[in-house]
Amino acid sequence: MSNFGKEISKYVMVVYMKDNSCLRFYSLANEDKKGMAFSVNAMVRRLLGRKLRNRYHTAIVYDRASDREIVKYIDGIKVMTYNA
Repeated sequence: MSNFGKEISKYVMVVYMKDNSCLRFYSLANEDKKGMAFSVNAMVRRLLGRKLRNRYHTAIVYDRASDREIVKYIDGIKVMTYNA
């Protein structure tokens, strides 16, 4: 079984790029087992800190089960943290 994918992931990150495109990234299943804080921080560090640095405008992490926002970043700055 795959380690990621929209069928088994608990969290999804929607990233709005500066070129007006929109990307979706799903959390890794082995990280989901370690808790919400670990999973979300790992996604943010891996994607926003390395892969997409300086190329995105807004990034929002959602809990897929409840469809609620967990955290929101604008231009690399955390602007909102929601209770999940």
